[in-house]
Amino acid sequence: MGRDDTRALYERMLLGLWHADDGALDERAASVAHDELIIHQNGERRHGAAALAELVRAGRAAFTGVTVEIDAGPVIDGSFVAARWRFSGVYTGGIPGATADERTPVNFTG
Repeated sequence: MGRDDTRALYERMLLGLWHADDGALDERAASVAHDELIIHQNGERRHGAAALAELVRAGRAAFTGVTVEIDAGPVIDGSFVAARWRFSGVYTGGIPGATADERTPVNFTG
């Protein structure tokens, strides 16, 4: 896979999934995730596109107005890809241990 193809795949994975409608999320995840993809979440190890789609659903469940943007990159070196992204949304509650009030704007990077 060339650099342009790798960049496009990364953008489809990050931006395409986080901005997908719930009805399209499973199909989009299947288009970017290999069956051997491993998701570690809540002390569990899950595999494949269904696990990726569930990670996104769970990640945006406590927020409205979710946007994800790429701040830098992606930087591609062979089979490695790295980028800096930003998540923004308004907290609606429901995360155990969270100290933010409902309707608090939230931004973080990864």
